[in-house]
Amino acid sequence: MPKTEYPWPDQHGTQAPAGAHQFADPQRLSEWAIAARRISAEIAKLVVAVRRVSVE
Repeated sequence: MPKTEYPWPDQHGTQAPAGAHQFADPQRLSEWAIAARRISAEIAKLVVAVRRVSVE
């Protein structure tokens, strides 16, 4: 099982948060950013829908 506590030294001796390897690769970082934007947009739609219902 990999170390998951926060933080721990990475291979260069610097402190790395859990999941840092997910963001080390530019392609993966781009995929995470796209996913985050999609999630944010869907949450924004949900907030608008809830506000419309609560105002009526």
